Amino acid sequence: PCGCAKEEDQGGIERRMQYLKEARKKHPQILLVDTGDHFKEPTRQGKLKAETLLIATEKMKYDAVALGDRDLVYGSQFLKDQTQIPWITGNLVIDQFDPARSRVKNFANGLKAGILAIADPGVFYSHFGLHIEDPKQTVLKQVADMQKSEKPDIIVLLTHAKREIALAYLDLDEVDIVINGHIASETDVIDMKPVLKNGKIFVQSSPRGQKMGELKVEVNPENHKTFSHNLVKLDSSIKSDPEMVKLHESIMKKLKP
Repeated sequence: PCGCAKEEDQGGIERRMQYLKEARKKHPQILLVDTGDHFKEPTRQGKLKAETLLIATEKMKYDAVALGDRDLVYGSQFLKDQTQIPWITGNLVIDQFDPARSRVKNFANGLKAGILAIADPGVFYSHFGLHIEDPKQTVLKQVADMQKSEKPDIIVLLTHAKREIALAYLDLDEVDIVINGHIASETDVIDMKPVLKNGKIFVQSSPRGQKMGELKVEVNPENHKTFSHNLVKLDSSIKSDPEMVKLHESIMKKLKP
């Protein structure tokens, strides 16, 4: 923090891990998802930071981690090496990297959530070994397959697209929640207001990992869903997790010239 900003510094793997530990104690029926764009520039320092972030992501035990346009800068093998991360590729077909195309989570209270992911071809650079299938057709096919086999109570779609394109997925019959993660530039002003439409909801991820989005979903016996949305600042009010502090310190030592 420089002292000139309206808000203090936010974010960091240390605070995120502590937040997750506390959130899981309060809310045992939790679905933790990530919408992608984990990396920045393909440099030596950038790669060290990326390796550290993936180690932290493994330890945070996400339920599904989608891929964005910045996630292939170090190649598919870099992602493949992180075997404990529940990658979900949706409509991305990547050479020598074949994780799940969709995921399902069963909660202890009997509810079941299906998680899908799509990326809009328009936000991707040309990558060797990458093929992007039609996003809408992918969602329709995966929803149909999921309804036949798993019959989820809730379907969550992770999108990596411009806001107006991602919003259109609320019109698909079976999709209940759309979480968009594409941010073109960290300096962009992001509209974080949720959009409610026809008993469904659209929310946007926050830039730079500064905030955690919380979405509370209630499902009644008639399968009617209600939503409440909140953004939690990862600021100094949240303590630092000791394990993540050590991990952060280790990368800082490697980054010193």
